[in-house]
Amino acid sequence: MSGNLKTPETISRDKRCSYGDSHTHVFLPVLELEDLPSRQALRGKARCRNTSAASGGGASVSRRERIVGPTASSLPLAVTHTYSDTHSNMLQLPCLAAVVVTLMASCASGDTGYFWHVTDFHYDFTYWDHQLSCNNNVTNPGPLGDYWCDSPWRLVTDTIAAMGDIKSDVDFLIWTGDTVAHIEDEHLNVSLNMEIMQNLTDALDSGFPNKTIYATFGNHDYHPTNQFPATGSEIYNRTAEMWKKWIQEEEQMNNFRKGGYYTKSIWPNLRIVGLNTNLYYTSDKVTVNIPDPTGQLAWLSQTLQNAKNKTEKVIVTAHIPPGVHTPSRVVWFQEAFVAPFMTIISNFSDIIVGMHFGHDHHDGFKVFYDSQGQPAVPLFVAPSVTPWRYKLKTGEIGPPHNPAVRLVSFDRTSGKHLNIQQYRLDLPQGNLQKKANFTLLYNFTQIHHR
Repeated sequence: MSGNLKTPETISRDKRCSYGDSHTHVFLPVLELEDLPSRQALRGKARCRNTSAASGGGASVSRRERIVGPTASSLPLAVTHTYSDTHSNMLQLPCLAAVVVTLMASCASGDTGYFWHVTDFHYDFTYWDHQLSCNNNVTNPGPLGDYWCDSPWRLVTDTIAAMGDIKSDVDFLIWTGDTVAHIEDEHLNVSLNMEIMQNLTDALDSGFPNKTIYATFGNHDYHPTNQFPATGSEIYNRTAEMWKKWIQEEEQMNNFRKGGYYTKSIWPNLRIVGLNTNLYYTSDKVTVNIPDPTGQLAWLSQTLQNAKNKTEKVIVTAHIPPGVHTPSRVVWFQEAFVAPFMTIISNFSDIIVGMHFGHDHHDGFKVFYDSQGQPAVPLFVAPSVTPWRYKLKTGEIGPPHNPAVRLVSFDRTSGKHLNIQQYRLDLPQGNLQKKANFTLLYNFTQIHHR
């Protein structure tokens, strides 16, 4: 089909937000950066200051957090996260950013590669009529979208076109899910979700022909929303066929049919692991009390051990990130899965060169610490394409934010990440000009000098 799906017959304005009361939140205490076990190492490598002021006049919030309690013995985790409002010209990511830079390759082999990371399109096929994703009444929707709503098809296609205009000769793409809009289950079904997924798959494939796209599920891609099962399902099977061109190997196709995860060798020294972390989400009620849904944790450990035996480096990608989401201090993982997952990451931190996630809709990064208390693995959370802002039943309203995509450069020899170029669309300006002009928001290593 084209960019427009049939509108479900039953329409309702009673729409519950995806970050609303239906979610189970785990709150953790905040510790200062100086309380982390690698205090001296951090001070030696970075001269940084705590700040909550954003340049350009935009509002910004920054927090340093660490998981404590039962997970601390398995893997300390430091988190910093900053988001800015729509009027900020630059993100100011203090302190821990210097540590992330040190985890990137300080000297490259000269063989530099590139990949795009795009996430959270949340295509709303009702944008022009019933506006089922919108968290407010929108009387004059823009051609490229509105801060209260998920993406119209024009924003989807123009974003992909902009990525190609900026850099089309990339090595591959990472697409971390949440293709379906924030629409209540009563207006969706398996066929609709699959049609939306097919639309986006075709659009990305057309925009980047002959490029491999490493795609993973988002929590909204399933029906019922969030309820990824611990066994195979129709959505697992149909999506595996949809992405067969990219997954290719039959063994990995079987893994995807089993639980939505797979691995693939990018080239002899570098491997990607695509996970279905939606299985561990606090809103997934069907995996509660199941120690290892679909066997993904055991598979991940064995896959990383095999990679280590082959002296491969690994990029890990998925939708829902582990650790603390700031500034709200929310943990998206069910408590039972935090320590097992982090233990695996800790055990293989010497071969994991980077982790990439979506879900938060805002730009952020985290640092995993190894068992010796040293910074080991950088984790990057990419901002969303959708400009949708949340509106909770408590009255809390999320800040407006602009559609964004990011370009990552890396060393093809070591797999180490070299830099991140973050692009964003000024949505009001784009609507005025009727053109998606994505511009560079920041260059990571330039604003955080080595």
